[in-house]
Amino acid sequence: MNPGDLFPDGFGEDSQPGTADFGPPVPTKNDDLGVPFFEISDLNLDDLSQSGQIPDPRRPGFTKAGGSLTKHGAGRRDGNTKFPNATGNPDNINQIAQQELDNILRDPNTDFEQGYRDRFGETIEANSPDGRGAVFDKDGNFLFFKE
Repeated sequence: MNPGDLFPDGFGEDSQPGTADFGPPVPTKNDDLGVPFFEISDLNLDDLSQSGQIPDPRRPGFTKAGGSLTKHGAGRRDGNTKFPNATGNPDNINQIAQQELDNILRDPNTDFEQGYRDRFGETIEANSPDGRGAVFDKDGNFLFFKE
């Protein structure tokens, strides 16, 4: 079959669409009213902190924060330097990870912002001035550390 039969007007001859022509913009609002899905004043730092202590179902013995530190600790991936190396037994790693999470959340200069990640949808992203960060789903459940 000749491609000209499928595309009688041709293809690839005119200007190509820009990236803005593909898909909807990244959402920052949760409904048609244009209301942000969270307000900074609504965040409960204790709840965000406690969500890091939930057992990680994919890593027996680790909390959500501890499991994330095993992936994002120094030296685990190229360029990861902001978090300490996850060494020791799971209890030790969980304790270090929780301290890291609490330090990010309690830093008065930490910036909280709305985000969007294809895999998780709307997120709450805590970014400390030193480059460490933590990502939560829109309900405040800890997802992972970032840098």
